Amino acid sequence: MIRSVLSVSFLLKIIFGLALFTLLFMSGITYRNSVSLSKSTELLVHSYKVQLELNKF
Repeated sequence: MIRSVLSVSFLLKIIFGLALFTLLFMSGITYRNSVSLSKSTELLVHSYKVQLELNKF
């Protein structure tokens, strides 16, 4: 009886750990992609500003 309770408790801890790892891993990927998107947006805005300045001539 005690052995099965310990194994269930241990199994739940492993599942919780894996879920936490997955959440942190996906959060890291999301953060990296949002930083990349922000940089791309800044480059696009700069390109549009340059194009507008060139069209003034």
